[in-house]
Formats: sequence, structure tokens, C-alpha cells
Amino acid sequence: MTVGEDAAVDVGEEPVRWLRFDRTRSRDGWHDMAAFAERQHDAALRERAIEGKGGFHRFRDLVHQEGLAERWYVFSADRRLGRAREFLAGVGIRVG
Repeated sequence: MTVGEDAAVDVGEEPVRWLRFDRTRSRDGWHDMAAFAERQHDAALRERAIEGKGGFHRFRDLVHQEGLAERWYVFSADRRLGRAREFLAGVGIRVG
């Protein structure tokens, strides 16, 4: 398997050098949205943001309408980095 765009790397040449890191599952994304919504002051926003069918789309629309998009993107990135650090720690790699 070759990865990368500008500097392609053939992972098969040195497989012990690489770790497989699975993409974020939708469940992780939902938990991130729920945690973010719970921290908001507007109770209506918390309740309607993620419940029911179309929750991901509705959440995205609401954070933009309420001017919370930048805060959401920072929060979401922090959560994803936390999961990556947790994964790396689980395989014995410490991130400084």
C-alpha cells in the first residue's frame, strides 16, 4: 500500500515501521457533539442539536447559526488529538 500525496511511501517495504490507525467512528463524532452541546448555555440548543435522525447535519447547521463553529472545530480537533494520543499510549508511544 502506498500512502501520501506529495511524498508517496510504500508501507509494505517497512511494515514494522507503521501503525494502522483507524479513522474516527461516527459514534466518536456523536459523543464529541454531545459533549460540546452539553457545555452550551442554551438548553434548547443542547436538546435539539443531536437528537433523532439527521443529528449530524442539524448539529453542523446549529453551530454555524449560533456563531459557535470556530469553538466547535477547536473542541473537535482537541478530542480527535486526545484519541490519537490515547491510541499511541496504548501501543507504548509517548507523545510530548
